[in-house]
Amino acid sequence: MASVQRKRLAYTDDRFSMLPDEILGLILSSLSLKDAMATSILCSRLRYSWIFTSNLDLHVDWYAALKKQPRDYDTEHTLQLWIDEWLNYAVSRKVESLDLNLIAYSPEKRYSFPYKQRHFPDNLKLLKKLCLHSVNVSGEAVAFMLGNCRLLEQLSLSETDELSSLEVVGTSSVFKCLAISQCKNLKSIVVRESEVVCIKYNGARCRLFVIVDVPLLTQLWIQADPQSCYFSGRRGAIKGILDMFRSVLAQLHT
Repeated sequence: MASVQRKRLAYTDDRFSMLPDEILGLILSSLSLKDAMATSILCSRLRYSWIFTSNLDLHVDWYAALKKQPRDYDTEHTLQLWIDEWLNYAVSRKVESLDLNLIAYSPEKRYSFPYKQRHFPDNLKLLKKLCLHSVNVSGEAVAFMLGNCRLLEQLSLSETDELSSLEVVGTSSVFKCLAISQCKNLKSIVVRESEVVCIKYNGARCRLFVIVDVPLLTQLWIQADPQSCYFSGRRGAIKGILDMFRSVLAQLHT
């Protein structure tokens, strides 16, 4: 019986050994981190392969269950440190795409994006895509990121309640897409001297909105939900948002 089991394990091991590294990497990268780690018991080749995956998909579902239990320590502080460690690891791996979505996290104590002036790893300059959802980040931090991540192609900010002003000025030639969604405290937006091609906007009309010298802007996406808190009871609210972009409407593709 033991001999049969050894033969089966050897056969499984051989089949994985036949796969090229590229194919094996694609398979592991399509799995969640938990599932990728689970493959380490299948054969010797996969024992440490999961640590080389190009996609890290981490979830903090355990946090909701943890909060329901009696707390002998500060879970909020623990989660902040845990995410800090994950980000530092991701940056050390020279990631090109970073998507931080903390939609289930407590709105009152949201995670604050740690990278700003005087605390900015060199590897972060390799980012090509940055998405922050339900994460606290200031306008100064975003401007600093845009000024230092010269390979950044896409920036998406969603439900970043700490954001009150945003300046996208003098971006690199590769920066092409800016997405802003439901940033309820955002009062000022300035987009100037940029080669951005696409702007996506979902939110209320800003008190100050400046968009000049954006010759390549040809795509504008506006999401307007009449049932949302941004538009309900506000007559002409959607027209007001269109007026924000009036100066560039003529250059858009239809």
